[in-house]
Amino acid sequence: MTETVEAPERRQRPWEGVGLHLEKPMTAKQAIAAGGLDWDVAVEPALRRTHAGKHVEVDGQFWVVKQDDEAVLGKVTDRYVPFQNREAFEFADNLVDSGDGKYVQVGPLRKNKVVFLVMEVPKDIVIADVDPHDLHIIFTTSHDGSKAIGAFVAMTKLSCTNQLTFFRRTAPHSWSIPHVADVKGKVAAARSSLAMSFAYVDEFVEIGNKMAGTKLSGNKFHHILEETLPHRPKTEEVIQSIEDLYRNSNTNGFGGTAWGALNAVTEYFDHKRDTRSNESIFFGAVAGDPAKIRNAVAQRLVALT
Repeated sequence: MTETVEAPERRQRPWEGVGLHLEKPMTAKQAIAAGGLDWDVAVEPALRRTHAGKHVEVDGQFWVVKQDDEAVLGKVTDRYVPFQNREAFEFADNLVDSGDGKYVQVGPLRKNKVVFLVMEVPKDIVIADVDPHDLHIIFTTSHDGSKAIGAFVAMTKLSCTNQLTFFRRTAPHSWSIPHVADVKGKVAAARSSLAMSFAYVDEFVEIGNKMAGTKLSGNKFHHILEETLPHRPKTEEVIQSIEDLYRNSNTNGFGGTAWGALNAVTEYFDHKRDTRSNESIFFGAVAGDPAKIRNAVAQRLVALT
C-alpha cells in the first residue's frame, strides 16, 4: 500500500507569506478592518497636463483613487464600477455564520491594487485513503481593472502543502464578477456560487483516486514534461529536478503513479524553484505560470486514467 511520509517541518502555504493571519473568527468586514484595508476608493476623471500648463480630462479614461492617501491604484474606463473592500466579500459570510468556514488570512497585493481574503473550510478530503488535503477558498478583488471580484478553490496536500488545484470543465474551481453595472446585485447572488466549491471537491477526490491508481513510467512522465513545459534555456534542468522529486521526494508518497507525477510538478514550482518574493509565490500558485503549467500537466495525466 502507498504510504505518505510527513515532511520534517511544516512548509508555508502560498498566501501565508503576505498579509495578516487571523486567529479569531471574524466576518469579512471585520477581517478587512483587521488587515488595515478598510479604506474607500473612488473613480475620478483622468487628467493630462497641456503644454500651456493646464490640466484637462482625458476622454473615456478614469483613475481609481484610494481616498485616504490619494494614491492612484489604476486606470479604468467609464464602464468600471468601484466596489469597496469591506463590501466585496460579504457574500461569503454565510459560510462563516453556519460554521462551515473561517477567514484565516487577509492582505493587500501589488501596493493595494489587489486585496485578498482566504477562508478555511473544514472538510475531510483524502486521496487513496492515505493522502489528506485541506480546503481553502481564496477571494480577491482589484482596484486597477486587472481582476474581477472572484473566488478560487485551493486544495493543499497536508504532508507538503503542495497547492494541487487544477482546472475541470465539469466542476469549475473559480468564478468571477466584473466591476461593471449591477456589481452589487451580482455579488449578492454569488452566495449560491459557493456551492461549486464542494462540487469541485467531490470531483477532485474522484480524479485523485484514479490518478493514484494509474501507473506511470519515468519515460512517459519525461515525455509529458517535455511537451507541456515552456521551452526556455533552463527547461531541461527543471525537468531533471521534477523527475528527481518524482523518484525521491519524502513528501510525495506516490512515486510511479500519475498522482505522484502531479505532486512532483507542484512541489517543484511551489517550493523548490527560485522566486522573487512572497507575492510572486502566491500569484504563481493561484494564477501565474506555475499554475498554468500545473494545469497543463494535470490534463495530460488525467487523460491517462
